[in-house]
Amino acid sequence: ATFNRMRQGITKLTELCEFSNGEAEIYVFYAGHGQPEEGTKKTYLIPCDGNLKDPTSGYKLDDFYSAISDMPAKKKMIFLDACYSGQGRAAWATIVYEAQALRGNVIVMTATSGEEKSMPYQEKKQGTFTYHLLNAIKETKGEADIKTLFDMVAKRVGQTSILINDSKQTPQLITGEGIQEGWEAWKIY
Repeated sequence: ATFNRMRQGITKLTELCEFSNGEAEIYVFYAGHGQPEEGTKKTYLIPCDGNLKDPTSGYKLDDFYSAISDMPAKKKMIFLDACYSGQGRAAWATIVYEAQALRGNVIVMTATSGEEKSMPYQEKKQGTFTYHLLNAIKETKGEADIKTLFDMVAKRVGQTSILINDSKQTPQLITGEGIQEGWEAWKIY
């Protein structure tokens, strides 16, 4: 998707949520490049019309999180298969993660921690995280809770990445500040 299509998609989701009387469940999946901006150390999701050398041509991760956090929905789940999608330390800079951008009933499952790259699974023609996430959802038929699903995916991604890419990749599960109790039992339907 282009930057404008990404923003239009978020706007459309927000408008749909407004008609749901707070009962909507939102699932957002992004597979693509993530890149920090050198000056501010902020992370951006880089759309197909973006430029890795100019991360500000992308969608600022804090703005993306904030827009989804503001949606009037009872559950919001984000799945990010992108480098620098978690929090931590990159090889050359500290990646800034703004917890206040992620608020309320939001869960984010990321492909990596901040210091790692999201690796491909060349044989499957997908990202390692995407491949294992989709297979875990298919295997469990949507019956696994988010915590069990995350544990399955994290284990498989970690093992596969070391075996086929000789690289460590550690998915993360991040929750919005102030999330209500019981999120661990959320399921993907």
